[in-house]
Amino acid sequence: MRLRITNHHFQQSIQTIKQLVLIFAFALIFLSSSPGFSKNLPSQNVKFERITTADGLSHSSVSDIIQDDLGFMWFATQYGLNRFDGKKFDYFYDDGSNNSLSSNHINRLYKDNSDLIWVHTAYGLDTVNQKTLRVDNWSYSIMEELVKQGVVDNKTKGNISDFLVQDHFVYLLINFKLVIKVNIINKSIAFIDFDERNSKEFSNLLAVNNNYLILGSYSCFSFVSLDSLSIEKEHCLEEKLFLSRSSGALVKSNVLYLTTDEGYLTLDLNSLASELFKVKDSKSGKHIAVTKLEEISHGYWLATSLGLKFFDKSTRIITQEYYHDSLDDFSISNNDILSLYLSREGALWIATGFGISVLKPKQSFSHLLRKNEIEIFKHSNLSTNIAEDSMGNLWIGTLSSGLYKYSHNRAVLENFTKLDSKQDTTFPEFISKILEDNEKNLWILSDSGLSFKTLLGSSFRTINVLKVNDKRYSTSNFLDLIKDRYNNLWAGSSEGLFKLTPPLLDEASRKSFGKNTVVNYEDQLPPNFLSGDYGIYVLFEDLQGYIWAGGSNGLIRLDPSSLLVDHYVHEESNSSSLSGSDINTIYEDSNGVLWIGTTKGLNRVYYDNNGKIRFKRIGVKDGFATNYISAIQEDSEGYLWISTIKGITRYHPGKSNKVVNYYREQGLQDNEFFAKSSYKDKSGNLYFGGVNGITVFNPKDMAVTSNVQPISFSGITQGREKLLFDTAGEVKLINNEPVRIRISNFDYLNNRKLLLRYRLSGSSNWITVEQADIILNRVDEKTSLKVQQLSPSGVWIEPGIDLIIKPKLSLLSYHILWPIILGLMLVGLVVWMYWLYSSLNRQGNEKNLLLKREKAKQSLLMEEKLSLLHQVEDLHYSLSEQRYQVDKMESEITQSKVKDELTGLFSRGYILKNIQSEISNIDLTWADNNEKGIYLGFFCLEVDNFNSLREQYGHIAANQVLVQVAESIINICYGSDIIARWQGASMLILSRGISKREQMVLAERIRNIIASRKFDLANGTTIDITISLGFGRYPFVKTKNNEQGINWSKLIFLAETALASAQKNSLNAWIGIYSNQFTDLDAVDNDLLNKLPELINSGQLDYVSSIPKSIKVEWN
Repeated sequence: MRLRITNHHFQQSIQTIKQLVLIFAFALIFLSSSPGFSKNLPSQNVKFERITTADGLSHSSVSDIIQDDLGFMWFATQYGLNRFDGKKFDYFYDDGSNNSLSSNHINRLYKDNSDLIWVHTAYGLDTVNQKTLRVDNWSYSIMEELVKQGVVDNKTKGNISDFLVQDHFVYLLINFKLVIKVNIINKSIAFIDFDERNSKEFSNLLAVNNNYLILGSYSCFSFVSLDSLSIEKEHCLEEKLFLSRSSGALVKSNVLYLTTDEGYLTLDLNSLASELFKVKDSKSGKHIAVTKLEEISHGYWLATSLGLKFFDKSTRIITQEYYHDSLDDFSISNNDILSLYLSREGALWIATGFGISVLKPKQSFSHLLRKNEIEIFKHSNLSTNIAEDSMGNLWIGTLSSGLYKYSHNRAVLENFTKLDSKQDTTFPEFISKILEDNEKNLWILSDSGLSFKTLLGSSFRTINVLKVNDKRYSTSNFLDLIKDRYNNLWAGSSEGLFKLTPPLLDEASRKSFGKNTVVNYEDQLPPNFLSGDYGIYVLFEDLQGYIWAGGSNGLIRLDPSSLLVDHYVHEESNSSSLSGSDINTIYEDSNGVLWIGTTKGLNRVYYDNNGKIRFKRIGVKDGFATNYISAIQEDSEGYLWISTIKGITRYHPGKSNKVVNYYREQGLQDNEFFAKSSYKDKSGNLYFGGVNGITVFNPKDMAVTSNVQPISFSGITQGREKLLFDTAGEVKLINNEPVRIRISNFDYLNNRKLLLRYRLSGSSNWITVEQADIILNRVDEKTSLKVQQLSPSGVWIEPGIDLIIKPKLSLLSYHILWPIILGLMLVGLVVWMYWLYSSLNRQGNEKNLLLKREKAKQSLLMEEKLSLLHQVEDLHYSLSEQRYQVDKMESEITQSKVKDELTGLFSRGYILKNIQSEISNIDLTWADNNEKGIYLGFFCLEVDNFNSLREQYGHIAANQVLVQVAESIINICYGSDIIARWQGASMLILSRGISKREQMVLAERIRNIIASRKFDLANGTTIDITISLGFGRYPFVKTKNNEQGINWSKLIFLAETALASAQKNSLNAWIGIYSNQFTDLDAVDNDLLNKLPELINSGQLDYVSSIPKSIKVEWN
């Protein structure tokens, strides 16, 4: 995909210049249709992670990379050898000793089939044992042997130009001419027999294949028989090429792959047929050198002198190119790539002269509004608001750079530096809100005012001032804009809360807009609510139709019909108040639960039994990285994704393993996100904006538990000595120095901080460490060590890993010497106690005789007393037991009448016992003829096709569905509502003080939320279900004489009939039945039970339903 960028600000001037320069007719025609200034850029929405000296790399120039069998990555640099486990570096240098490297300048690395890592340096060849980390220098002993045999000069000796390891032999190229074969086990040397007249220089030891050692000499190849150790055949290419001096050779299926100065070459080792694949750089148009290739399933990654390329096997062309971009921190470190390595995790490691770049196999996060995309505009990319219009275009507001728009396919990026071309408006730097209304009009709030354009309009129009009751209000002060269910617009600022009723947006109506269509509710707001830093900053309409507004002075809830306002602020002494009074965002999830994001934490809205609101505070104490909440979105699984100023947090309100934090290291564009800057598209992709653009991801791609890498013991040392531990997990100490135990999980893909805890045998306490090393200062006895790591979801992963530590045995060590001393003391103590016992025993015998006689007399009396006491106690216990059983039975009977055992809802018995009292309370509100009372809403609801569900999945699964439906209903309904299980799969809701419209809203809310969520069965699977509802209200008919009529039992029958009719006609539907001004109380009372359809058809009763009116309802 190519990215085309246009800028409206200088569109006309650029086009004019082109027309003056290009005089040909076809060019003029092209320019006249051009949309504006454009620049083609390669789309590089791939992120490379960089590892530099700031991260611990010993030198920025890295020439080669490998991975050992334990999982460590090894880096060859110009200053030492580096070992890396994803968290910590180890270094190997030339310190002048015999057990160090031959040079700090390292050229190439190779891991053989044993434990050896071969290190080719500027002055020789060394090996490092991956387990013991012992360094052996091979070049010294080999060169000494060559000097003895007179092969090389004693003064100059020789230089190892290249090496190749195969089985138990290492082949060395000395001074580009001499080739020797060294036995790795006994270090014996054999020479390759060359013709004395041969003056050819060899550039590479390429491969060992079919018992031949293949040597490279620029464009020629020599095949050395490993039996005779002599050249048996040679082959030269027709085209003169220079083979790469790096380790670029690869043999697969008897084909040799070689890197050259113009691309890469394949050589069939059977037919010696060759094919050169020239690699052409798209930017420079030149053929370029390839230094290394790595194969994957469908092609090859190529390391070149001008970036990273990908060669596709099927199309046989370069399909991807990646370059260093100074404006993009996620581009490769440098274009001159020296080597590549594909690790076992699937990550591509890229060695350059400016550090290492890592391309991870799965990148869940993508990035929009990158610095290299907006470079042409010379503006910033701090995103403040995100929205998508009905055409699929993505609109992005910024803090200081105006408005951006991506086309529907994200191929064109535009920057609007001036919204209204017909007015002399200023440059809109700050965009606070982007909104599309029901008529497909696009509205933009900026520091230039309120701008809009129609669906097919090509430009924006701006309203700078609104006039309300002869008072003028500047729209440039507006900070948020929402549309309600009636397509009214609500705007908030430091000057009030405004409701705007937009007309059709033609030119004539635009001029009159604001005269008769704007209302300011400033007078209904609490005193000093608008006196904060910015007045109203965020607005939201909930499912019940309330308008919520937040600012720096707390949160308000406005009822648009009654204009009643509730005000909520942080209270130090009230833990059920808001965590902070500075409101950043308001969000309602799919269960109808409201979430308030503040600068001091997240708040969940609850309703108590009286319908009053309280807040539950969530934040750092629950695992969040910070309490500053910027924006909230919900995914299809019910997880909340919350942007903050320290990354993005994933949280589930109903699960214990609920909090996972993501940071820039995991692929976010930055850690700091802007308040209200978020969006969820139709595909479920989430967008969060802030510093450095926008992070985009699909939550389904965010695996949290499966990518936890297991920990292991990667090193144990005492002082400078490295200790080996066996496969049974035991290590034996060699001295009394502190023990340093290194733990690694080799997690190169996620970059999460490794958090550990450990416990020693004999202790029940865990010790938490935030580092990869565990230090035990003294181990005097055999000790068992258990270590566990913390998962991304905040759970300690069991069972962990175990290590048995055995101390060094010493006769003078205290754990041996002290038992001997204590044993001697114990023997002396026993002898002394025996003597003392013997002397006192005689005196004690005489006294015992006297005491026995006296005790015998008293025991008879005591036995009689005890017998009487036991009888009394038995009587008391019997009475207490009987009283306890009676109380228990009464409690169980009472409880069974109140609560349903399965769902925890009120029982049918509770309703039958208390409903008349509830009806009486309602009647009292209607007692005064001059006052209008309140209604009691009746809802009957039932799971659709519940019997089929139970037959298919079983009783246990069906019961689980009922329990979850009950939980959802509790969350949706008001806190003062009475919710009961009526019978089977049906439930009854009694809602006090509810209006007809509110009944419809609540029914739709229940239906929609149940239909949109997943329900877990007992066997671990999830299903979709629907419910249907029927409802009415008491009093059903209001007469002049204040006679209520229609008792509650008939109303429940009415609601059940409406429920049955909804299921018969549609399923997943609701029907409500009401009286009207034509209702005859006597007729309805007599015919309600058996003539409901006739009453409705005759106009005696009305019904409302989610079933379209065009469909005739058949009454059950």
